[in-house]
Amino acid sequence: MPSVPLIEALLQQEQVLVLPAFDENVAFEIGSAIRAETISRRAPLVIDIRSASRRLYFTALPGSSADNEDWARRKANVVLRCHASSLCIGLQLEAKNRPQ
Repeated sequence: MPSVPLIEALLQQEQVLVLPAFDENVAFEIGSAIRAETISRRAPLVIDIRSASRRLYFTALPGSSADNEDWARRKANVVLRCHASSLCIGLQLEAKNRPQ
């Protein structure tokens, strides 16, 4: 069972960690910074940054696969539908003994 304090902490983070502005330039800056850090760690990562209406930044690093891109798309679908992080939604469903 997930801990209720963890779910509450995630919900609080979602309220507090809001960017003052978000557009194509901000998405590119965030994506580029994550990409640079990820390359230094040699992590096989897909980075997919979106607004509600479209993809603003995407990169697939060596070792990642088409499955990783699909996984990112599915996570984004959860966020857009539920207006909360996919991690928080998954933990809430688990706490209610509902399948994810």
